[in-house]
Amino acid sequence: MKITNENRAIWLALHQAAMEFRDLKPWQWMTDADLFAIKAPSTDEIGFACIMGNGGFMEGFALYMGKEGIESYQQLLKEAKEDMFSEQTRSRHAVLSQKCLITYFGNRQELEEQDLKQIKALGLRYKGKNQWIYFRDFTPGFAPWFLNEEKVVTLTHAFQQAVIVAKQFQKNPFIFPPDGDAFDYLLRIAEKKEDNILEWTTKFINLEEYFKEQPVSQKTNVRRMISAKKIDRAKQNAPLQPNTLLFRICRIPMGISDSPDKRPIYPYISLFAKPKSGFIIAMNIYQNDGDNLYPEFEEQLFSVFEQIGFTPNNIQVSDDFSEELLQPYSQALGFTIEKVDYIDEIDDAIAFLINISREREQMMNPF
Repeated sequence: MKITNENRAIWLALHQAAMEFRDLKPWQWMTDADLFAIKAPSTDEIGFACIMGNGGFMEGFALYMGKEGIESYQQLLKEAKEDMFSEQTRSRHAVLSQKCLITYFGNRQELEEQDLKQIKALGLRYKGKNQWIYFRDFTPGFAPWFLNEEKVVTLTHAFQQAVIVAKQFQKNPFIFPPDGDAFDYLLRIAEKKEDNILEWTTKFINLEEYFKEQPVSQKTNVRRMISAKKIDRAKQNAPLQPNTLLFRICRIPMGISDSPDKRPIYPYISLFAKPKSGFIIAMNIYQNDGDNLYPEFEEQLFSVFEQIGFTPNNIQVSDDFSEELLQPYSQALGFTIEKVDYIDEIDDAIAFLINISREREQMMNPF
């Protein structure tokens, strides 16, 4: 976002708050498991603050937004703790699934041109290792992107409260509720007083109760009616055969955008593969998202079966979304869906596609 006379003050406040947090170095006594919650008046969402850097890998600050955000954090934590998937796959899951605002304390070469222009326009100067500050918005379905003004204000409040909590934690590590306590997280919450002055207080929240209070998202019912004509054509052109195929549909971190100023989306990709050999039978990249994904998926699915000349009587999947999409067609065409823990053959293929994409980007942008 370009710095203007109107937004200069809020961006400067964010950098100043981030600098105070960076110079405090709270990762020296707190870990990324020491989460606490912040609710600012600029948003109705609760942000769950995570201090990064204790492991010596990357210094920074993440604010996981709302129910979706904290669930994405918990899933990443589970994958790391149980050593699920390869490190490369876990990294891909982090990019695709996180809903959070991340601040990095890194080196100059990590920043993009827009970051550098903002810093210069604000009259700031950063120098040295892990001193350069930049921010990214992670939203599922989209490439990491720059902050808008609302998120700038939200993150500024978060940094200011994180400094207070970190100093309190340094003096007394028992300010957080113990594991298994009825209250899961310390919460810093603000109330507006006269002249718009904020008064911050400390409370405690129960995560289960907080989730119950959140509005339930309206999930599209994918068990749609499939035309009898399509089913009859599939049974004629692609009869059921004793065969097992592997299937996965997921987002892939290959940004697509029709403008350099527009945030790239991460499209869905589906793959059918043979077990053991990992030979890819069919691969499709989808142009649609949300509700529009389902009719496109249906067309692609019938097309794949007709192209290979049969419908497998067993399809293995490793995730809920793939299983959910296939379910109505399983009933209509007579194949079974087998849920397995991992499908390495497809994960390897996806990793290969990502590497090709990154190599192509480096060739086009060598600097």
